[in-house]
Amino acid sequence: MISQDAFTSGRSLIGTILGKMNNIGKVRYNFLLHILMMYLSMRGRINFLQLGRYGNRDEHTYRNQFNEEFDWVRTSFASK
Repeated sequence: MISQDAFTSGRSLIGTILGKMNNIGKVRYNFLLHILMMYLSMRGRINFLQLGRYGNRDEHTYRNQFNEEFDWVRTSFASK
């Protein structure tokens, strides 16, 4: 029997979901995986300063990534 903690299971689930989405590059995939795990694990107020403090990327990286548009509808699970 393989034992996994909640973090590994959550990361695996989110990775599977993002992997089924169309038109997501490797950089965007890794960022979305990281940011969704951060949202699930952080308590209290979540802003760029907090993400920079507790995440493994710089505050400006979060700002720049959130500044880019991401069309959730076009990257949906339609046929690949």
